[in-house]
Amino acid sequence: VVGLLVASAIREKEPEQVKVSSEKRPLFKVTNLGPLMIVSVIAAFAQYANWSTIYGFSPIKAVDLGATKPALGVLTMLAATSNVLGLIVGNFAAERFGPRITITLSLLLAALSVLWVPFIHSLPILGVSQMLTGFAAGAAFPVLMGLSIRDVPQTERATSMGIYQATYALGMFLGPILAGRIADSFGLNSAFFFTSAVCLLGSFLTLRGISSRKPAAAS
Repeated sequence: VVGLLVASAIREKEPEQVKVSSEKRPLFKVTNLGPLMIVSVIAAFAQYANWSTIYGFSPIKAVDLGATKPALGVLTMLAATSNVLGLIVGNFAAERFGPRITITLSLLLAALSVLWVPFIHSLPILGVSQMLTGFAAGAAFPVLMGLSIRDVPQTERATSMGIYQATYALGMFLGPILAGRIADSFGLNSAFFFTSAVCLLGSFLTLRGISSRKPAAAS
């Protein structure tokens, strides 16, 4: 209900009048499909890390360390709170340093925070790791979302956003499944090592595939 009240204050910008061509256009035409897919795959990697750790196997690690149900709730709350902080910091960092540096550093931070988990033997330290992972995800995700429509014409942005969301949803869906298979086969710690490697791959793909051009100032 509170969300509905807040949303009622949102004012939608009227779309510009676009001259409609008589030529038939493909239903799913996207002008910059290549860059869009690169951004979408990076977002899928980030979601893989988020859902495989914070909402996947980090709670299992916490239970192994003796966490109670209230403690599990606190760990999730810490990750969610730092995620919101990451949203704010990521926006300012992208405007100051550009999206490529912001996303790369965020994914590197996620990789280190996840790689650290197998060596943790204390619940408070695990909470710090959760906060770092949540912060990293929060900093990267809105920047990636902005990039998904940055260089796309107004008339194609809805299609681009649909492709972007469908792709990163694969990371949310397949991440815990794949991490679970790895954990079953090689032990719980292997899931964290593999997730860290996925984050490193995402940072490498960011450096290679995303322009250093800073996004336009938001109104």
